[in-house]
Amino acid sequence: MSTYQQKLVAWDTETHLIVQGNQTPPIVCHMFGFFDADGIGTADHSSEALIRQADGLRSELYLKDAGYQRFMQLLEHTDCIFIGVNLCFDIAVLLQYAYGIDQQTFDHVHAQILHAMRQGRFSDLMIRERLLCFWHGVSHLPCDMDGIVSRRLGLDIRSIKRGDSWRLRYGELDGVPLELWPQEAVDYCHGDALMPLLAFIKQLESAEEKAYTDPTRPWFVRTETWELRAQWALYTASCWGIICDPVRASRLFETADTMFQQYQEDMVASGLASWSTKGGVPVYAEKRAAIQTAIRESYLQKFIDDHPSEDWRLIDGVWTSADGQQIQKQWLPEVRKLTAEGRKKLLASGIPAAELPETEERQAQEIYVFRGVCITPVGEPSKTFPQGQISYGREIQLDSGDPDLEKIAQESEWKKIKQTYVPIIERGVKAVINPRFNGLGAITTRTSSSHPNLQNIPTFADVRETIIAREGRVLCSIDTAQAELVAWGVWCKRMFGQSDMLDMINAGVDVHCYTATKLPEAIDHGWGDWHQIKKMTKSSDRDTLVLAKRLRQYSKIVNFSRPGGGGANSLIGAAKRQGVSMTATQAEQGIQAFDAAFRESKLAARWASEETAFCGGRYTCDISGVSIGERLYTQLRNITFQSRVAQFTKEVCILLIEKAFADKSSALYRTNARLAIMVHDEIILELDYDRDPALCTEAVREAEALFQRAGMLWLPGAVIAAEGGIARAWIKNRKRGTEITPEWKDGLLLPCDQT
Repeated sequence: MSTYQQKLVAWDTETHLIVQGNQTPPIVCHMFGFFDADGIGTADHSSEALIRQADGLRSELYLKDAGYQRFMQLLEHTDCIFIGVNLCFDIAVLLQYAYGIDQQTFDHVHAQILHAMRQGRFSDLMIRERLLCFWHGVSHLPCDMDGIVSRRLGLDIRSIKRGDSWRLRYGELDGVPLELWPQEAVDYCHGDALMPLLAFIKQLESAEEKAYTDPTRPWFVRTETWELRAQWALYTASCWGIICDPVRASRLFETADTMFQQYQEDMVASGLASWSTKGGVPVYAEKRAAIQTAIRESYLQKFIDDHPSEDWRLIDGVWTSADGQQIQKQWLPEVRKLTAEGRKKLLASGIPAAELPETEERQAQEIYVFRGVCITPVGEPSKTFPQGQISYGREIQLDSGDPDLEKIAQESEWKKIKQTYVPIIERGVKAVINPRFNGLGAITTRTSSSHPNLQNIPTFADVRETIIAREGRVLCSIDTAQAELVAWGVWCKRMFGQSDMLDMINAGVDVHCYTATKLPEAIDHGWGDWHQIKKMTKSSDRDTLVLAKRLRQYSKIVNFSRPGGGGANSLIGAAKRQGVSMTATQAEQGIQAFDAAFRESKLAARWASEETAFCGGRYTCDISGVSIGERLYTQLRNITFQSRVAQFTKEVCILLIEKAFADKSSALYRTNARLAIMVHDEIILELDYDRDPALCTEAVREAEALFQRAGMLWLPGAVIAAEGGIARAWIKNRKRGTEITPEWKDGLLLPCDQT
């Protein structure tokens, strides 16, 4: 047996069911699994344990009190490594148990766990699995226990978790002596204790084959212990949760009802939806096929308009270029269950009934193709549509060039608010909402959010403003100015030895105004210095003011699109999503201006082209060593800075949590600061304010300093500008241009929505 195997302790808990407002339900029992338990003893309350040992494996089942004692005993053994699946949940419910003893016990246990995390003594199989999948360039595979066991051990354990299994019924056994437990409940626990041990070894073998283990602790996948610390920080935000204001919510509901009704009326008027009656109740239904047809035809017209050099002619109803090449129609297939009619035809053709297929393929959707290239937007392949189907989402509609589709796309945001966010906010008015955060939510290592998705809330309506701080507290918003541009500049500096972008940001240059100086209109006006354009954005002359603001706005869109390899169409789409009109010529001019402003742009493009010349390219972070494979050109371009921003912001979360929970001298601890929301490079804290505004101000300053500290690690060489403001609600409305900003009076921060 390997030395590290002697240290492994699989740990799991069974609890009451999770309910809204409580992510940490009461513990019922603890399970522990070992390869070899020699030298780490047994719990003092061994009479409350059921222990099994066979085939070199040992499992221990304890009720909650004895299990807590056993965990603390193992935690004191500094060579023990706790492994599990979704460990953050188990840690959270254990800490809730400790809090039930008293605050001092909670603080002590939490500090010990944070210290053990820093030592690398916890390993989450879900995080390991995601990192291994990312290494292959894969992000869609299930990384829960079912998926891991199926992939690594070749076992299907879904059947024992379905129906009336004990997985969701352990609350029934709370307080029941172990000797009275049903055998099925006991067996399930022992299985949960041992399965992670076997999966851990298989994951390790995979990492060793790839030379992707931690250099100092070779039983870990590279970066997994750090990612677990970040995931724990995010999990505390889930546990804390958010609440909604009933007055603000009521106003939003009223507006959403009105705008959603308008959306439905416009859809019906455009022939893309209809009303019918079912059981005397009006039923609204959208016509997906009609929407897809409108998308197909609008993108055909857009393609023709965007390529006038082809000298198009309509010959017998077919668009034909000057050299005789036609825009042709092709069919996308759909696979569906064999119908009775299809079955009848196959039997008539002589195929025996025993040999009939379960599915049949039919021609489903027409698309347009020119010179072998599809000009109709088509989504990813699926089982039903093996070659994809016509995309008809909001972004596709916005970029279609069809005024009706664009109008409907803009109104469709209210459909999303009405159907997705209104029900969630209604619940948030009555009880705490516990959103979920995934520290490895995307292959770029960026985080994601769900139930609800707080990282993609529409900013044109007052959705975020319904989220408020608890009584006597405030929300504090802190982010890093131009984080992605800073990260791209840092990467370029380390990769190519130069970055005009980073140098200018560090020097305090307005890089959007600087890019604007390279645009033809700025050159024609003699605006060759970025200070001039900055000054002109406040000019008293209306024409000058409008032009300067437009040029800076164009440049801002270009600056945030080009590092990721965005072409002219991407720029036009990005502009449209911000309500800005940009022509193809203006987009091309923007690209040329960016390349002229920042010399590293062409170096980055050449690098990505060479890396992806024959297949997907690989990105390996020069700081963490995390490796992500099989990326295409634009994916590779984006990951260079998105990954760095993600790691930087997660580092901030780690530092914040350690201060807020374990450093009693910290203002963050003394204001009971809690991580509430994380949106890529923006962090929202909730802190006590009314009790001591001066201490709250100190806590905000302390949090800003943690941004600087994280920047030294993940954004070396960059000047980090992080400034926090506070408010009673999460203010952010793109249309009104409002957000949480610092407001000061007599040296104290004030809630900006009360000034």
